[in-house]
Amino acid sequence: MNVRTIREDRSAKELVHRMRKYRVDVCRIQEHRRVHTDDMRETVVTKMIEDYYLVTTSAWRNEAQAATGGVGLMLSRDAQKTLISVTRSSDRVITASFKGNPVLTTIVAYAPTLQAQQDEKVAFYNALRQAVEAVPQHHFLAILGDFNARLGLGDAPFTYHQVANDNGKRLIELIEDYSLLANNTQFEKRKGRLWTWLSPSGSKAQIDFILTRRKWRNSVLDSCAHNTFSTVGSDHRVVVTKVRLSLRSPRKAATGRVQYDWGKPQGDSNLQVRYAIEVHNRFQVLAEYEESANCRYGKFIEANKEAAEICMDKVPRVKKWAKASRVPRVVIAREEMQVAYNSLVANYSCNKQEQYASKKKALAETYDLIEEEVLFQKISEVEQAHVNQKHAVSWKLINEITGKKTSKPSQIKGDTDEQRVDAWYRHFKNLLGDAPAVLEAQEEVAQVFIDLDIEDSPFSQEEYAKALSSLKSGKACGEDGVVPEVLKHVPINDIMLDFINCAYEKGEAPDQWSTINIIPVPKSGDLTCTDNYRGISLTSFVSKTFNRMLLNRIRPVLRCSAEVNGGAHHRAEENR
Repeated sequence: MNVRTIREDRSAKELVHRMRKYRVDVCRIQEHRRVHTDDMRETVVTKMIEDYYLVTTSAWRNEAQAATGGVGLMLSRDAQKTLISVTRSSDRVITASFKGNPVLTTIVAYAPTLQAQQDEKVAFYNALRQAVEAVPQHHFLAILGDFNARLGLGDAPFTYHQVANDNGKRLIELIEDYSLLANNTQFEKRKGRLWTWLSPSGSKAQIDFILTRRKWRNSVLDSCAHNTFSTVGSDHRVVVTKVRLSLRSPRKAATGRVQYDWGKPQGDSNLQVRYAIEVHNRFQVLAEYEESANCRYGKFIEANKEAAEICMDKVPRVKKWAKASRVPRVVIAREEMQVAYNSLVANYSCNKQEQYASKKKALAETYDLIEEEVLFQKISEVEQAHVNQKHAVSWKLINEITGKKTSKPSQIKGDTDEQRVDAWYRHFKNLLGDAPAVLEAQEEVAQVFIDLDIEDSPFSQEEYAKALSSLKSGKACGEDGVVPEVLKHVPINDIMLDFINCAYEKGEAPDQWSTINIIPVPKSGDLTCTDNYRGISLTSFVSKTFNRMLLNRIRPVLRCSAEVNGGAHHRAEENR
């Protein structure tokens, strides 16, 4: 569908509303008029519009510096899960592939107008031909575009026009060269279901087409134009093709870690005791002293998880603001615009054109008013959160209002999930580097300090408490799921100290301590490329506490020895 601008989010939200209402999972769009920043000019950008994904290539600016053009897709969550890849061929051509049987590959195209220069038309069709040739024959190919082309009666079975124009002749060459069919000219329909564009003068034309390969013609069930998306505000109608395919949505992934309100144990002594009792009771039943450190620590992880489920409250869901497209005032304005559009299409006149333009403006103003009201409500909540000293909540709202620190939805390049996982592995392996090569493994390392007075007895409760004081609350935990708030405020020191002393005296540290979760964090640039991500390593807080206890024993002695040796060296220099 040529949307004739969704540069403003309100227009994009209206498109999402129509897709949701008519259960459309994928909408290919032309002329969205969203211009990307200079660093993203040649890349595909993804943005969340409510709960849909808007994937776009950049529009461009004409001689008057007005935004024009741009192609893309609007995807539901289900459709995004089946997305394999998105490739930009040019400003006017984009290719997207979806998992299925067969694989569904769609090309979204926006052709130059009839008055455009010949070189511009040639460049467009060259890019489109290259995109078509890159699609394997066993894929179901669908080319959806505003071709600005008219086909005549001799070119297709059922057309709106009698004679093809220059753009139509170019489109016919493409259809013949690649054995394609224009689906919305293959089914006998009344004239009202054929035209796709209403000109400012009131004339109608069929210039938008959906093309598929001739070999798949039996899979195409129907194709025609509809008025159902008229409230988006475009002078083009949506063209819908029904096909019989089987898209393969991936199996539902396991749910992530449950988020609990870990701030409560800090000031609730009863909760601290109850949590500790639950952990002790479950750990004593599960663990056996003769087991390996890995097994025993695994039983502790399980006991801690069960105690959290019983004692802790889950973090309340973030308040979801009402979708502007569903607010009653917007619904009324939309219905009025739909009535005006139907009247205009049925019997075109200048007066009805003005009425339609007025209703279209009224719908846009209603969207803006709703957004303004939501903004003021968010600002009020920021002020209230500040008064209640809930600074994390206030900053989250501030970032939401300003659009800062919001993750950009994207998917790295790869045809399968396995390929993407492998790409992440290779990326972070290259960042971390290989282990250093040891030429002489038996080479002795000379001691710098000899006979240092470092305590080597088992760690005490005081040392453990001192190490815990350096832990910061509110930090993400490692693979074991043990958060710093549990270590600092829940009295399970005996269990933790037993694990630490076992690792210190016997060298039996659980493998879970050395397991690191690497979280990719996007930087700037093309977010489909792993090179534009850095990693954050999440390790076990118990392991960090053990390391801190070792450091607390070693550091004071080394510092003292360094000061003594430094003073002796200084005196020797003076004697010289």
